[in-house]
Amino acid sequence: MAHIKRSYIDVHWLIYIIRGVVGTLIGMLLLFYRGGDTELLKITTMVYLLLIAVIDFFIAIFRAHRKEGWGVSIITAVFEAAVAIAMMLVLNNSTDNAWYIIAASYTAIRGIFELIIAFKTTIDPTDRFIWLLSGIFGCVTAAAIFNVDSFGMQFFGAYLILIGEANLIYGVHNKNQKIEDSIARKEARRKK
Repeated sequence: MAHIKRSYIDVHWLIYIIRGVVGTLIGMLLLFYRGGDTELLKITTMVYLLLIAVIDFFIAIFRAHRKEGWGVSIITAVFEAAVAIAMMLVLNNSTDNAWYIIAASYTAIRGIFELIIAFKTTIDPTDRFIWLLSGIFGCVTAAAIFNVDSFGMQFFGAYLILIGEANLIYGVHNKNQKIEDSIARKEARRKK
């Protein structure tokens, strides 16, 4: 089994499953909604980001109790909340440009952060692939949102779907890793 710096990324696998389901559902709504008014979609996105911020805050509390990696969770919680608040502040703006600039900046920054996680926190090939894919897609999506205003909401929805699916895959993989680790520990105890 590959070495993983679990203080950065290891939380209960079910949290990743929940994040994955919610992200996928919100992303599908953004991608496939064909109504004229996008204000509801923007509000839904802000609520999603605030939900992720709250989850990250609770992860930070859990990690602080274990005295490992809580700073990263605090930073991500503050980042997600700040983006949601920034989106809220420009919600009633007469143009959608400010909202899309915030969405594109969010995907770019998060994409870069995920690329850093891929190279700094794990050597497990599955974990690395998931984080690399998410990071690359975040950067590409940011470029698309910056350059194509009329489809910015759909691109952001596609990004959330991919992030949601990546979280689902990561959650299942993390659960399997914990099972394998538990079996390996039991075997090691028996050999002593």
